[in-house]
Amino acid sequence: MSEPYRDPWLDYKAILDSMKKKFLKKPNYSQALADFNKLALRFK
Repeated sequence: MSEPYRDPWLDYKAILDSMKKKFLKKPNYSQALADFNKLALRFK
């Protein structure tokens, strides 16, 4: 069974939101990079 459709734009916005600096916390760039790679692989 295939997984339900997920809007790539919403995934992209979620990744960008997770990269925003929060109070006294640095963004997790390695996790964001992995998420961007997963998103890019969906378009192949």
